[in-house]
Amino acid sequence: MTYWRRLITHAVTSLFSSPLRSALALLGIVIGSAAVIAMVNIGHNAKQAMLKQFEGMGAQSTTIDYQQGAETSVAALLDLRDHLYRSIPGLEIIAATTTGNGTLRHRGQSAFASVVGATDELFAILEPQLRAGRLTADLDGDAPHAVLGWKLYQDFRQQGIYLGVGDIVVFDDTPVMLVGVLEDFPHNSFLSPTPINNSLIAPLESLRRLNQDTSRWRLTAVRAEGVDYELVQEQLGSELRRRLPQTMVRISSPEQLIENIEKQTRILTLTLGAIGGVSLLVGGIGVMNIMLVSVSERRREIGLRMAIGARVRDIKLQFLTEALILCLAGGCVGLLFGIATAFGATQYFGHPFELSMASVVLGVGVSTLVGLFFGYHPAVAAAKLDPVDTLYGD
Repeated sequence: MTYWRRLITHAVTSLFSSPLRSALALLGIVIGSAAVIAMVNIGHNAKQAMLKQFEGMGAQSTTIDYQQGAETSVAALLDLRDHLYRSIPGLEIIAATTTGNGTLRHRGQSAFASVVGATDELFAILEPQLRAGRLTADLDGDAPHAVLGWKLYQDFRQQGIYLGVGDIVVFDDTPVMLVGVLEDFPHNSFLSPTPINNSLIAPLESLRRLNQDTSRWRLTAVRAEGVDYELVQEQLGSELRRRLPQTMVRISSPEQLIENIEKQTRILTLTLGAIGGVSLLVGGIGVMNIMLVSVSERRREIGLRMAIGARVRDIKLQFLTEALILCLAGGCVGLLFGIATAFGATQYFGHPFELSMASVVLGVGVSTLVGLFFGYHPAVAAAKLDPVDTLYGD
């Protein structure tokens, strides 16, 4: 223990004997480590933020979106939903929705709105919170009942109108009675083709009373736990081609998006990490340069230590320890700067910050490797010096 304490103390003293030179070498390590750590954390938090978008619906969902081809009536859409329930046992919930746009009016005030015709299953998937009233239900049939989204409620409130349960609003030219008002709902573009907050949600059957085109439809299916999404997509594709041969649809699931996000994040992290790696490389070369200069300036000290009994191993360890301390110090400072940078970036984009432990390991591990790699050659050079030449040479 005494040996290692003396070794570390001597290494620190040697580094502080040339503070400016040590600080300049340290700077490259700090910049490189900070860049690598910041990029790892930013990539990690970006991925986490994307994944949180699917928490409301879970990752066990698959969507079928109408693209083009023959139109599908409401009755045919409901029949298709029931057929998929029977044909694919891995599906637990299937919600059918259609969307449209128009103008919502009340007491001389208006707002642009989307209208969503939905079956009960959509609310089971979304689990929206009610501010007042109730949700629409399939039992409403084609009655002109609807639930008002939060943003629409706020839009009319800013115009001095407080819409509530029982109020009659006019969507385009059709009167609609509000049976409920939703609380603010976090929008998920994958889950819903239109923002729920800016929508009037009505029973699917009532869309025909609102004179809305029902060709823009979507089915959202939630799979049972453990059911492979690729298998479900293959089964859905087979059934849809058989039932709707003249209709083109798009089948997608969060897993596909998650995989793409992970690939893009990995590429971005590796690319930016490589840039940080260049800084580390430059910093490592600076460390090696400082150690070689230090060996040259301390020839007499090295010779004297050899003369009084220091082994080749002792000389190597001395200079390797100095390089390691320099790089580890740079790595620790870079770790702090990198985490601070990543934290600032996530706050700027409005995402919660979550520290990636991989970045901590990476910061310390890379700094250690840089110290060992770039400190080895100067250490060997010092150990090869002839004590006679160092003591009596010019």
